[in-house]
Amino acid sequence: MTDKSKTVVTLLSELDDILYKERQALQKYSFDNLTEITERKTAILSQLEAANALFENPRSARTATAALRSIQASAGDNMKKLRSFIIGAQRAQRSIAAVAKRERAVGAYGADGAPLGNIDRSSVASSA
Repeated sequence: MTDKSKTVVTLLSELDDILYKERQALQKYSFDNLTEITERKTAILSQLEAANALFENPRSARTATAALRSIQASAGDNMKKLRSFIIGAQRAQRSIAAVAKRERAVGAYGADGAPLGNIDRSSVASSA
């Protein structure tokens, strides 16, 4: 194996490790490090493009292709999870907004007895 091939294999291994860390963070709902993980993934991909040694010989090409397929599958799974989290967060945000709107409309009160929103009492009185 040449130095270039070793570099590519090392980078592919690092990328696989980063994707594993990303998957773990997503499963634990720990989004704090996702920016750092994304930056690291981008840097590794840039290094892989610069190495340009994936298809140096048929044997290393097969090895690299198999590794890339595995990495692509991991990256795809992580992206699906992230999309699901985003969709879920958007739905939760809409639900919370709808509940807050209803609470303001009916004059709900908090645990401390304070009103949670203002009621337009004139519209309530005129409709009665």
